Amino acid sequence: MKPRYLSYLGYRLLRRSARFQRFVAHFAQLALESYLIQDFINRPYGAAYGLSPDDRARMVARFRHIVAMVPSGTSALFHTILAREILSLPPTMSGDVIECGVWKGACSTSLSLVCQATGRRLFVADSFQGLPGSAPYRYPVAHLQSYDYLEPGQFRGTQNEVRANIRDYGCLEVCSFLAGWFADTLPQLDTPLVFAFLDADLESSTRDCLRSIWPLLPTGGLVYTDDAANMEVVRIFFDDPWWQQQFGEPAPGFIGSGSGLPVLPLSSTLGYTCKQSRETLDGWRRVYNHSFLPLQ
Repeated sequence: MKPRYLSYLGYRLLRRSARFQRFVAHFAQLALESYLIQDFINRPYGAAYGLSPDDRARMVARFRHIVAMVPSGTSALFHTILAREILSLPPTMSGDVIECGVWKGACSTSLSLVCQATGRRLFVADSFQGLPGSAPYRYPVAHLQSYDYLEPGQFRGTQNEVRANIRDYGCLEVCSFLAGWFADTLPQLDTPLVFAFLDADLESSTRDCLRSIWPLLPTGGLVYTDDAANMEVVRIFFDDPWWQQQFGEPAPGFIGSGSGLPVLPLSSTLGYTCKQSRETLDGWRRVYNHSFLPLQ
């Protein structure tokens, strides 16, 4: 055999190696994470709030420390992406931030630092009793052809635990706590919001959150979720009859449906929707030219 053919054959065998695939995925993830972190630090996110590149670098370092110290279902990279989006909202857009489903409070701790930097309050909403229900809930991830079961009471963190974590690693002064099931506590909220992070896990809980939160958001307000890989949750954002019944408007859709935003090599759990007026494209830019398409 020619050396070139042997080299090609070795490459083909290597490609089929599970260890090699994990090696490539690991370094792809490191490269992508490095790019996103450097983008956050070097671009002027939060400049309108007086943040410098050094401020953003220190913020990332604190996110990493928080995740190392507090049990978390979301990574420091996800916290950075949420921070980027909040810092991109103009100071003239008045309103606060809410997180629904906080477990031990790692993400809440990171968000408290962002709210401190932007002069916004953070509403920390959770039952502090874990997931509701009386039977396991199947959590499917169709993109990866896998599933798991979530148990009632899973992801329980007490309010005292969450308060202590925010006090030790974040900024407790900007936080207000909404303790109880979402269907009971969120309807009492009447303050304007600009950003919501939903980590509710269940379809029913996500609907409970949206019923109360969506009317409080202005045009341009954002709803992020950590359940983008679960189509049971994602389909809510395309359920036109439900949105018409609840809010008198079409379903907004969801960016990252099924496989999440492209912040990890294979898939992620992070996705979002934006509250927009359907009558305007103000602030959008035209990037595609479809004039070459034949007229019907």
